[in-house]
Amino acid sequence: MSRAIPSPRRHSVSHRQALAACYRPYVDRAALRSAAAVEQMAEDLRIFCAVAGAVTKDDLEVLGWTAAQIEQHASASRAHANRSADQ
Repeated sequence: MSRAIPSPRRHSVSHRQALAACYRPYVDRAALRSAAAVEQMAEDLRIFCAVAGAVTKDDLEVLGWTAAQIEQHASASRAHANRSADQ
């Protein structure tokens, strides 16, 4: 199932830039599991937040994450992203 990139009129320039910075067509986020999912989601969170300042569940879904993955890995990914940013 493919997801369309949101209309540019709905998001600020920094938000669109964050989506573009994180988007990797060769990464099938929906197929990632366990530690690989946590690491990739943490990387997405760090990049997206650095560019746009914040990330939402909808943003993660546009990048290819499933709702179940977001529910399961968001907390661990957030912690991993914070630890990585502190180093």
